[in-house]
Amino acid sequence: MIIPLGVCLYAVTGGLKATFTTSYIHTVIIFGVCCLFMFKTFSGGGILGSIDLMYDHLVQMGNAVPIPGNKSGSYLTAFSLQGFYTDINGIIAGFVQIFVDQSYWQSAVAASPMQAVKGYMVGTVLYFAIVYSLPISMGLAAVALDLPLSGDEASNGLVLPAVAIVYFGKAGAVLVVIICFMAVTSSGAGEILAAASLFTFDVYRKYIRPKATGKELLAVSRSAVVVWGIIIGLACCMCTGASISYNFMGVVLSVFVGGAVLPVSFVLFWGGCTALGACVGTLLGGICGVIAWVVTAQKMYVTVSVLSLQNNEPVLAGCCVGVGLAAIVCTAISLIKPNKESFDWSLFDHDIILSDKGERLGMTQEGVDSAAYIARMRKYVWMASGVFFILVQVLWPLLSLPAGGVWSRPYFKLWVVIGFILIVGASLLATILPVWEARALCFVIIKRMLHWDSPKRGLNYDGNEYSHNGNVVVGDANIDTTAGKGFGTTTSPAHAAAMNDSAHGGDKASAALKLAA
Repeated sequence: MIIPLGVCLYAVTGGLKATFTTSYIHTVIIFGVCCLFMFKTFSGGGILGSIDLMYDHLVQMGNAVPIPGNKSGSYLTAFSLQGFYTDINGIIAGFVQIFVDQSYWQSAVAASPMQAVKGYMVGTVLYFAIVYSLPISMGLAAVALDLPLSGDEASNGLVLPAVAIVYFGKAGAVLVVIICFMAVTSSGAGEILAAASLFTFDVYRKYIRPKATGKELLAVSRSAVVVWGIIIGLACCMCTGASISYNFMGVVLSVFVGGAVLPVSFVLFWGGCTALGACVGTLLGGICGVIAWVVTAQKMYVTVSVLSLQNNEPVLAGCCVGVGLAAIVCTAISLIKPNKESFDWSLFDHDIILSDKGERLGMTQEGVDSAAYIARMRKYVWMASGVFFILVQVLWPLLSLPAGGVWSRPYFKLWVVIGFILIVGASLLATILPVWEARALCFVIIKRMLHWDSPKRGLNYDGNEYSHNGNVVVGDANIDTTAGKGFGTTTSPAHAAAMNDSAHGGDKASAALKLAA
């Protein structure tokens, strides 16, 4: 309950603005700790402290406790049946977490279009750096050191703190608590705000009080944040009491909501998709996916339990049935009973209502947020996304096959060196890029903090004016930074876009940092 209540505190106070600003600070600290763990494992002396010692320990563990389904039972191989299942489940779970998570949509809509594109591209790199470096450092260290962890303990995420305690004693446990708290609060704030936003605008304003004022919506939104935070806390307590582990919730997520992935995609990219087809496909796919998941667990492991349900084969069966059936049903219904008129997506180009005062937001006539520019950049976004997906999910595993069944010492060293490059590069990117993009505003803030006020005005890096008298001039907007919320407002891409800033200014903090946190 402590984490949800803590999240509610600054979510209610600062809204989405607090999510962006705190996510940056949290991300910097998380990447710093990840770098520390990486260097301690492979270059810090002590029990392991080198790549050679890690390799020797893994070879010994592979001989002593071989892994069923791996080539020669080794930990140093890409020939792994369970690893293949995990990869497929991970791909589906990744689509689920993006396409069916309101917090990602909210962050993307809050920022200007091109800032959102850049943010999520950068966020992909940051995310991959973490999920690559931590397993090869702390995960392999737990195996190499033969730590006495049970399956339940590993499923509850205790591998990382166990290795950290071996490395640094109690200080290691504190480090893990800190980065976990920061990761959960950053992502948790986004989830709570997303749920509150759905209730406020899609339920309350749509069906309860269509003419609600901005003040009423703000009060409802803050109440929804508190209520949803309490619900999350109670749900966590119930899962803990029922011995449902973190690993279980992670692997079965795609089973429960995987049926919504392709219908949501069709709604966005296929003009012929109907509301009936998307809704029926999603529900039917989700229900059948759960049935396939449970039946597969019962057939393969005799009993249906938390342990059997989180195995790769039942999860894979549920994912494939849910996603595949949802796509078939959605397509069939949309073709059999098409809409008389296609939805006019151009309404969102110039008809986004910001508040009860009638302010509207839309595409600009020229610049990076114009319809022509976005249409031209769309193909490059598709290309970049496709190339990265093929690189990570196809070429990356295939390039490890020429190394043979069990990796040699030089090949393992190459694998680790790549991990160092990724985590260090991502750390620098996550730390420096947001500050560099908001350097003009940072300069103004520092000047005011040091009382170096001056009536002079200048130009920031993209041609917008800034002044040293307490105001930041972005395009045609004049934002007062002397007010209590000024600093957070101008650094947040969400709030900057929501204020209908000029299309080429305002949102200078990278929205991607929310993903990495």
